[in-house]
Amino acid sequence: PAGLKAANLVIAAGNVLVSNIHLDEVVDSLPDADVIALIETSSAWKGILPSLEERWPRHWSDLRDNPFGISVLTRAPVQSSEWIMLTPGGYPAFKLEIDVDGMPVTVLAVHAMSPQSLHMLETRDAQLAMLTDLIREIPGNLILIGDLNASLWSSSLLKLMHETGLRSTRANMGFKGVNSGTWPTQA
Repeated sequence: PAGLKAANLVIAAGNVLVSNIHLDEVVDSLPDADVIALIETSSAWKGILPSLEERWPRHWSDLRDNPFGISVLTRAPVQSSEWIMLTPGGYPAFKLEIDVDGMPVTVLAVHAMSPQSLHMLETRDAQLAMLTDLIREIPGNLILIGDLNASLWSSSLLKLMHETGLRSTRANMGFKGVNSGTWPTQA
């Protein structure tokens, strides 16, 4: 329709690695995004996060000295926010409802268990199933970001996408300004 303004939202997420000692380099490389999820933020971030308030005046953190700390920063108008515990494991995830040019958008920031053993794989798959149920209950626009510790061919990730209607950013690869990555980067 005439006069309809397109909504713009830039979202970024990155795993900053709990053992990373080069936090200044991470801060210097943060993109100009409306919402950023930093995965694996440790207590070392406690002194750094306040310095980011000029760019992202609102932020929430569950800092942990294990791989499950999360920090979410935004400059978008916030409608609501809440911590969610992914079970099994009881690891934090964050739900943020923001306003994007008058349109409500829910952002879920997540770090699922790394499937390094059969037990850890089962935990990750249970967490993705829990996310599937949670996402089905959220009406409207939703963006899931973070580190799901799943390959694009993971049956659990494919099931989550199929049952929720979510699409991978990989589908947007090739568009200018759209990046998606994996670790290790040589993969």
